[in-house]
Amino acid sequence: MMPVVYIVPFAALGVIASLTCLVLPSLRRYALYALVAPVGFGFGAIGGFIVCVILYTLTGYRQNAMSTILIALGSIGAGAIGAWVAVIIMKSLHRAKKALPVSFWKVPRRD
Repeated sequence: MMPVVYIVPFAALGVIASLTCLVLPSLRRYALYALVAPVGFGFGAIGGFIVCVILYTLTGYRQNAMSTILIALGSIGAGAIGAWVAVIIMKSLHRAKKALPVSFWKVPRRD
C-alpha cells in the first residue's frame, strides 16, 4: 500500500501539469514531458532515499540533524536525476516515433 500512496501525488501532479500544458497552446509540445517528469522524480527520490539510508546504516552513523539533512538532499538530488532521465527517455521515444514511417503507426482496418 505504501508505494501506491507515495506515487499518487506525483502522478496527480503530472496529470495536472500535463493538462495545463494542453490548455495553453504555446506549451502543448511539453505535455508529455510534464506528465512523466513528476513520476520520474518520485521514483528517483524513493530510490535515492533507500540508498542513502542503507549507506548510513552500513557506515554506522548515528542519526542527527546533519545526517537527516544529507539524506533529504540525497533523495532530492536523486529525484532530480530521475526526472531528467524520464524526460530524456520520453524525448528518445518521441524521436523514434517520428523516425518510423506513418504506415507503421496505422492500424489496419478489418472489413
